[in-house]
Amino acid sequence: MIIGITSGLILMLTHVILLRILKNGFAKAMVFSWVGSLVFTIACAVVFCLNSKELLTALVTNIAVFLFYLEFFSMICRGFSFHIIKLVHERQPITVSELMVQYGNGMGPTGLLKKRIEGMAASGLLTMNQNRLRADFTRSKAIVFLSRSYKTMLRMGAGG
Repeated sequence: MIIGITSGLILMLTHVILLRILKNGFAKAMVFSWVGSLVFTIACAVVFCLNSKELLTALVTNIAVFLFYLEFFSMICRGFSFHIIKLVHERQPITVSELMVQYGNGMGPTGLLKKRIEGMAASGLLTMNQNRLRADFTRSKAIVFLSRSYKTMLRMGAGG
């Protein structure tokens, strides 16, 4: 368990460092960090001669820490609600009209949505042709499948 938690902490630290190095490389930084933490977990298993039960516990703990961190990071960095609360707190009192203009570093909700769509297109998750979007790639299908499965498992509704 300690090895899994330690490798999870390594994941978080390397992700933050790689984000600073890779500029706009969130997915790459996350993959490299997670692979590195898994290698650390397996290396510790070899060095400390863990039995299969201990190795499985370390790997499951690593995966749990990874999923928790991924959700937490996403919520903090990309969560609409947190960002709105932060803007209101920093600029209070603020009107709804001012908030709409200042949201997304001055882009407003429309500009922010456009930026996110462009980012997904640049990463190959979407294609845009004559203002029409398509998501028929293997990665997009995998994301939709995982999202639906996750929400079904947790009995969550639409959204998010």
